[in-house]
Amino acid sequence: MNSYEKLLEIMRKQGSKDNPTSLQLGRCENNKVKVGNQILDPEDYLIADGLKVNEGDLLLVYQISDAQFIIICKVVNA
Repeated sequence: MNSYEKLLEIMRKQGSKDNPTSLQLGRCENNKVKVGNQILDPEDYLIADGLKVNEGDLLLVYQISDAQFIIICKVVNA
């Protein structure tokens, strides 16, 4: 591996270090969506067409950028 390839590998690792690695669970609380310790306002997320989110719902959420999320669906206990 030459020095350019090493630098590129370092840049890739550093660029992806804060990216979420998987889907996340969120919950609807007080008409806002909470993902981990982060509270999302409606302008912070997109929602699947036809999905109605109610207080207390458990949600499957994916982060697509630093400030934008997608609520994919509701999830329930089996």
